[in-house]
Amino acid sequence: MGHPQSGIATVLMQIKSSVMNRSLARLDITEVVSLAAAMLGGIGAGIFRDTLEALEGLKYGQEEILPEPAWVETYQRQYAEVYQGTWEQLKPL
Repeated sequence: MGHPQSGIATVLMQIKSSVMNRSLARLDITEVVSLAAAMLGGIGAGIFRDTLEALEGLKYGQEEILPEPAWVETYQRQYAEVYQGTWEQLKPL
C-alpha cells in the first residue's frame, strides 16, 4: 500500500519543493489538518507549552520530498525574470 496522499498531491509537493529549492517532509497521516487543529487547541488550553511539545508525543512515519533539479532551475529563472523586480515597481504605490 502506498502513501495515503498520492497522485496529484505528490506532484504538488514535488512542485512546492522545487519552487522553494528545499526538501519537504510529508507525514504518513491522512488527517493532518485535524491533527494540527487538535494540537493548536491543546496549546491554547494549556495542555502543551508550544508546538514542539505537542509534536514530541506523536509517532508517525514520513517521506522526504526532494527538489527536482531541472525544475529548480526553471523556477529560479522565472523568478528572476518575472518577480524579482516586482517589489521595486510596487513600492511607490
